[in-house]
Amino acid sequence: MTNASKLTCARLDSGVYATLGGLRVWAPSSRVLRAGLDEFQLGIETALIEHSSLDKVGVLFALGQLMGARINKRVVGAVLGRELRLGRVEEILCSATTNKVFRVYVGARALPCFAERLRVAREHLRRESHVRIKELRDQFFEPKPGTWTQTAHLAGRMVFDGTAIYVDKYQIAWPSGLERAFR
Repeated sequence: MTNASKLTCARLDSGVYATLGGLRVWAPSSRVLRAGLDEFQLGIETALIEHSSLDKVGVLFALGQLMGARINKRVVGAVLGRELRLGRVEEILCSATTNKVFRVYVGARALPCFAERLRVAREHLRRESHVRIKELRDQFFEPKPGTWTQTAHLAGRMVFDGTAIYVDKYQIAWPSGLERAFR
């Protein structure tokens, strides 16, 4: 059992806690608390190095795989919030095909790469007017699991900021009338 898996949001009678964003994270001892929080921080950092962007479910899944243990999602949320406040993780707003807004997380060190991919994808879309997400994935990533989702995050960001519209869940288009705004 890892130290991170011993952290909980439930009060422990003989434990210690740290307050992260108004949420108390409890552990049996201060050593376990420090080590568990460090494990989560390292796990989030590692997950965001392996994946250019992850939504919260993706962060939970990646941490579960990395740690090989059951993890408390409220504790992960608290640690992720701390990482955001410390500037080690950035939050990017995206639009889903259902017109709902969702958040993805990018490691601060990977943010320039994310921004460059976004710039290149916008230019590609502007030239072609329609782009399949698969085409962008093939341009930016090696073929491996999770890369379609990471590319969909780029598309969702472009839709959120108005430089693309969804044709369907597999392709995006340059919004008509936007070309005049760039002149």
